[in-house]
Amino acid sequence: MAFRNLIIFFIFTSISLQVEAQIFSLGKSDSSDKRFYLGGNLGLSFGTITNIYIAPELAYALTENLHAGIGVSYQFTRDIRYNPFIDYSVYGGKLFGRYFFLDDFFVQAEYERLVYDANYSNTNNKMQYDGIYGGVGYRQWMGESSFYYIALLFDLNDDQFIFGINPFFRAGFAIGL
Repeated sequence: MAFRNLIIFFIFTSISLQVEAQIFSLGKSDSSDKRFYLGGNLGLSFGTITNIYIAPELAYALTENLHAGIGVSYQFTRDIRYNPFIDYSVYGGKLFGRYFFLDDFFVQAEYERLVYDANYSNTNNKMQYDGIYGGVGYRQWMGESSFYYIALLFDLNDDQFIFGINPFFRAGFAIGL
C-alpha cells in the first residue's frame, strides 16, 4: 500500500514539474535537446566466487537541474568454496531523483525494493528489503551528451537488517537519447 502511494506521488510530482519545465538541453552544448538518458551499472567477476551484476536505468531531465528515473537490477553470485556451493540472486527495481548544483555535483534520493533469493544446504531462502537511500555525487562529462558518475549513498532505513554495506559507493554511466 505504501509503495503504491509512493509511486502515485512520484508520478504526480513528475507531471507537475514537467509542465513548468523550460526547454533545455541535457548536453553541454545548446545543439543537444536530449532529455532522456539511458545508463546504469555493470559488473562481472569469475573464479572461485562468480558475480554478475546488471543494473540498467532510464532517467528523464524534468528541468535542467532536476532528473528522475527508474531502474532494475539483477545480481547472481556463486561461491564454490563451500560444499555444497552457495548460489544466490538479488533482484529488484528502483525510483530515484537527482538534483544537480554547481553544474556537476548532485544530491540523490532513491527508493529500491530488493528480493534476496538464496539456495544453499538444500533450502530456499527468500526475503525482500525496501531501501531508502540518500547521498551526494559527481558527474564527469564524456562528450556532448554522455557522462559517468559516482555517488556516496547512505541507507536511511531504520530497520535492523541493512542489505549490504552502509554507506556505499555507486558508479555508473549515462548516454543521452
